[in-house]
Amino acid sequence: MDDDTFSQLVFCVMIISSVCTPLINSLYKHRPRVLQSASLYEGHIRTIQNVPRNTEFRMICCLHNELNVRGVTALLEASNPMIESPICVYAIHLIELLGKSTPVLIPINYRVNNKSLSVNYPHTNHIMRAFENYASNSSGPVTVLPYVNVAPYKSMDDAICNLAQDKMVPFIIIPFHENDKMQVVDHTEASIRKMNARFQTHVPCTLGILVDKHSQLGVSKTNVFFNVGIFFIGGPDDREALALGIRMSERENTRVSLFRFVVNKKDYGRKIVLTKDEREEEDEDLMLDEGLIDEFKSMKYGMGSVSWFEIMVEDGVAVLDAVHSLEGNYDLVMVGRRHNDGSLNGEEMGTFIENAAILGILGDLLSSNEFCVGMIPVLVTQCGGVNRSGKLDGGTGSFNVSQRTCSVANK
Repeated sequence: MDDDTFSQLVFCVMIISSVCTPLINSLYKHRPRVLQSASLYEGHIRTIQNVPRNTEFRMICCLHNELNVRGVTALLEASNPMIESPICVYAIHLIELLGKSTPVLIPINYRVNNKSLSVNYPHTNHIMRAFENYASNSSGPVTVLPYVNVAPYKSMDDAICNLAQDKMVPFIIIPFHENDKMQVVDHTEASIRKMNARFQTHVPCTLGILVDKHSQLGVSKTNVFFNVGIFFIGGPDDREALALGIRMSERENTRVSLFRFVVNKKDYGRKIVLTKDEREEEDEDLMLDEGLIDEFKSMKYGMGSVSWFEIMVEDGVAVLDAVHSLEGNYDLVMVGRRHNDGSLNGEEMGTFIENAAILGILGDLLSSNEFCVGMIPVLVTQCGGVNRSGKLDGGTGSFNVSQRTCSVANK
């Protein structure tokens, strides 16, 4: 082949590539498979509440680096693995894909690709070894299934949501984008924030965002008990936090405190007119709240160490004042991202909206320096993506225990 022919071939390849690439990008509109599932459109969203007590509890745990391992494994241990309900963890190391390579989500088989894993993904090998070590020393049966997800951040959630659907996983845990603020550059933090937002939009099950900015979760303390606080207003997201708290309360040396805020919606300065369907939906939602709270209260008569407080407040601002009065020695705080309509109003919250779009207003406050100097790990739960519709099943309780009520006062 002479030089002229070779030059012409190279020129043709360049022309074809320059034309085909933008043409394909404009014509091909990627739609994640998880969004096309008919069952999801029918409203069948897997939740923590729907996991029977005598079946395996499956979780997907996403990790960016080795700093995320301790907090996630501490949360797994607090979730009470037991013989009747063992925990199965799909541990996924998220690695940003640079360039034009093909994104992959692959399981790790140490018997087959141990050497190649150590060479190509050394951090992944360290992370998965830490999970295997935890599973070998946990208080109950824990199975770890390691994965590596190499993909651009803008599409990383697709494969994980598909995996959750295929494996029938009810709970996905992702780290908050500010957890490792000193370890990542600004553009990476922004990419992780956008990825978390896409999870919140498309997730087919319950999503938990773990806020642990100072890596406090899992740090050894002198306390005899592992203290968990649940801040509850009402709605599917709050119920998921409470359902996880019920499971935690059955673990030895775990103390769970429930703080329920009852907001007087009549004092919002506007008249709320509900249609018949809206009123029926609100009544059903309240019934699900009460049923799960009764189930939590019943744990007092079993193996659980629980306490509950009902706090009457006039408006959203009073909720924040009450939260400040409840600062304490917690190892973990849990709260739902969204609450019943009208319970919290963004206009009333003042400056506590830095990360409200991701964590919700109450979650943003609990993770800020305004609450326990920002040193308490916070788990923010969300029941299904914001694009999901349909009726969510909730837990019900068969016990009727008298309520305890306390006024808002400084401790």
